[in-house]
Amino acid sequence: MNCFAVEMIQHPFLFTNMLAAVVIDQVGVKGLIVPNETTDREVNKLKGFGRTVVKSDVQKVMLCEKDGRCRELKEGELEGWDVVDFEEDGGEEKTESAGAPQS
Repeated sequence: MNCFAVEMIQHPFLFTNMLAAVVIDQVGVKGLIVPNETTDREVNKLKGFGRTVVKSDVQKVMLCEKDGRCRELKEGELEGWDVVDFEEDGGEEKTESAGAPQS
């Protein structure tokens, strides 16, 4: 990756598929390991731009640094890191009946 970094930055139109990987590598985006029991909805809330979330045999959510070291995620630690903010609806499922008038 490092050998192509300069070329990708100088000529991004030639390496459009790899440019995001270079940015993520240089910025040091963190990955998460979550317990296998974690729901897909919870996984989606933990995902951020370029962040990898993997289910594994762990007891608590683990934060993995760029150098590969992992530690337990502290409450509120991911706040402010993501540009995308997932809207919360309190976990209520919204359903609409077919043919029913909308109010």
